[in-house]
Amino acid sequence: MWRETTFDRLSTLDYDGESVSVFAFDGEEGRCSMRACSRELAQRLLSVLAPGARVVKDAAGCPQVVGARMHMSISHSGACLVIAVGPERLGVDIVHLRYPERWKEIYEWINEPQDLPAFPDVNLFLECWTAKESLLKLIGVGLDFGMRGLYGPPINASGWRPGKAGAETYWLRPLPGYRGMVICLALERLSVVQTIRVKGFEGPGLSR
Repeated sequence: MWRETTFDRLSTLDYDGESVSVFAFDGEEGRCSMRACSRELAQRLLSVLAPGARVVKDAAGCPQVVGARMHMSISHSGACLVIAVGPERLGVDIVHLRYPERWKEIYEWINEPQDLPAFPDVNLFLECWTAKESLLKLIGVGLDFGMRGLYGPPINASGWRPGKAGAETYWLRPLPGYRGMVICLALERLSVVQTIRVKGFEGPGLSR
């Protein structure tokens, strides 16, 4: 479940810097895309969790935290944004079905033939996509890296599942559904995870 809080009460959360926290924000359609607001949100979140730290982008466009022992991953879809923070590398992805007529084609594109299920459905596709996208974000590369070399088993049950990127094994976990969207978190090491919906953020085009 998603705990609810307001932005001005974030400082009261029990954030110890050792566990993983995933924050969800809602935007208002048509006013400001969550992509455009993501960096501002990330920086304001850091000002609460790690005062004095700042977020920058590396050469691959991935967010990096400077001034604190913290890693960050950001994902947006439609009017929703999620930001995951933790002490080690991580990746998070949120998605909704944007192209209903193309999901089977995309499913085949991101998987080797032998990895495709006998009876694919749209939910398996979304779970597979978010698992592989979260792995890409964890290892710090983009879609140009390709998804076929990543292995993310179906995660349509709660709990952690192993995922692979090359020879390395990571951990994948589906997060509670959020506004009809599918979310997956990828971690280097197993960790306690808290999921928090943040309301009351004062920013252009964001819910209050």
